[in-house]
Amino acid sequence: MKRVRLSPSLAALFALLIAACDSASPRLGVDTPMLVPAAQFVESPLPEGEDGPRVTFITTQNPTTYPGIAGKSFAGRVEANAIAIAVAIPELSDTHWILPAGATAPESPNERSWSVEVDMARDIPAGWHSLKVVGIDEEGTPGPVRSIDLCFLPQIPDNGHTCDPDRALPGLVIALDFNVDADVDLEILMPDGRWLTPKTPLVIPPERSGEIDPSSPRLDRDSLSMCVADGWNQETIAFANRPEGPIGVYARLYASCGHPSIRYRARLYEPNAEGTELELMSEGHGAFLSRYDARGPAGAPAFILEWDEGE
Repeated sequence: MKRVRLSPSLAALFALLIAACDSASPRLGVDTPMLVPAAQFVESPLPEGEDGPRVTFITTQNPTTYPGIAGKSFAGRVEANAIAIAVAIPELSDTHWILPAGATAPESPNERSWSVEVDMARDIPAGWHSLKVVGIDEEGTPGPVRSIDLCFLPQIPDNGHTCDPDRALPGLVIALDFNVDADVDLEILMPDGRWLTPKTPLVIPPERSGEIDPSSPRLDRDSLSMCVADGWNQETIAFANRPEGPIGVYARLYASCGHPSIRYRARLYEPNAEGTELELMSEGHGAFLSRYDARGPAGAPAFILEWDEGE
């Protein structure tokens, strides 16, 4: 029988991963702030040192991101004596992930390239957090930490105020969320009688004759459209300036997606007196108790609440 001989670097990586398994958890990282499907989960703090290989470069397409995003990509380079890298968000969890370093970087023969895709948890607090990366050599010696700062946007949109406090908060935000993977639509009756729905998601003032105003409020998404799960189960609309007059908030069960009943909740937010954060002003609840409540675009939506300026 022919024996397969591992190269020294592969043997060292194999030994490193075996050692990492000693700290591995039966949880497999599923309840941690980030999940790295192609890596080994280690239930111990991110290692760091001065003698190991340095991570020389790290990048991502956009430092602004959402909790719950899947497949967030990061890439970079590490010194050529690295056989692996470790990644973590240490301020959120005392755990990390290990994955092999890549091939020699074409643009830098003394470095290896690396890349990783990360699934972020839904409950990551909004605000700035640092993803940290460490190179590890064949002796298991870690190098210095290299960081990239990420801003996680809140689930209730705030016009990027969380990431940049100089950005003004919206004048009004309306959110509808629901407890199961069903196609529930947020529908808004505007003070002038126009309807805002996922099928007509853009508010166009009549005097603009159909022109699209980039600052016009619009629904952010048609969540669970065609019963395709998106991990959100929420639809929101943000107004830069609060419309004058009463606003009606409704829910439509477009499709039950096989669920016999669905609970939903609508919330309205306005800036607090200091203009520093959004404040919950009103809330309403309801339920669709039968799959036959799913009527697609036909029939009337279910009324939840009405909100008027100054209430």
